[in-house]
Amino acid sequence: MPVLFLSAHGHIIKDSFVVIPEGIRLKPLGKLGEKFNARELADDLDELEDSMIRKYAFESEGYERYAHVYTPGDVIPNMFLNFRMIWDIEDGKMLYSNTGIATLANIQTKVEVGDNEFETKNSSMRSHDRSFDIDWNDNLTLGQVLRMIVDNEKQGDYWVMACRGGDIVEKAQACGEEMIKVGLNISTTPIFKSIRDKIDDIERYYSNEKPFTSSYESIQNDPELIRLFIATFIIYARNETDGNNFTISTNLLCTINQIHSTKNISNIAVNWVAKKAPLFNEWFNRVKRKLAAPKKKPKSKGFSFKF
Repeated sequence: MPVLFLSAHGHIIKDSFVVIPEGIRLKPLGKLGEKFNARELADDLDELEDSMIRKYAFESEGYERYAHVYTPGDVIPNMFLNFRMIWDIEDGKMLYSNTGIATLANIQTKVEVGDNEFETKNSSMRSHDRSFDIDWNDNLTLGQVLRMIVDNEKQGDYWVMACRGGDIVEKAQACGEEMIKVGLNISTTPIFKSIRDKIDDIERYYSNEKPFTSSYESIQNDPELIRLFIATFIIYARNETDGNNFTISTNLLCTINQIHSTKNISNIAVNWVAKKAPLFNEWFNRVKRKLAAPKKKPKSKGFSFKF
């Protein structure tokens, strides 16, 4: 099967991440935080028109100017995508390249010049697979596009030609054993690797009845409530990573990483997950009942007097 091609203008969406679905691998043409223009892309796009070169460059680690390959279960920062691949204007003509999702072996990717918008639209989308309901100048997120790919059963290896400029989070925060930073530009960090495997690891640890702890004061000494939280969290995390266009928040990404690495339920995890997700209503009710229950007074041992 040829390596496929997704092409649009792009920009990172803050605090939004996509879990790569099964059967799909993505290789962005640009690294995190990188912007490019049509002239800089011209040589790369000439190379990638040929299906064999496109496949070799996808698999090869020698092409360092490209990002690494994101595999199923990995996390990639979500992107806003605009399907109108026009850059600047030269002498009244439009500079454009391929737009849309191309699933043919040999495709047209070159940067060319069009005389008008209508000609540019038709030429730019000539390699687009019309089984995808995407038209010229449509705005979608990467998560929405991946949902389309799955629904159309067009899974495979995809080059992603889109700028990845912008901050990935609003503010830095702890993310398991690492910090996720505003200007993070390294896409191979463990934060992004195999989020589904991490959920599986949490479930295995839970199934083997190994102990979790909690820094949330109300349940610190209550193993039953701690385990109920973990059991509910596993269901919630799976639902979120497989639904909602495979899109998750920074909070969920970092809570999965944090519980996976520390086996501890933090105050942060309780404060946002449990109060946000209806799945946790029963858990919160049990915590409230526990806090409302009268505390048992310790039994007096009395005094013993010897004469």
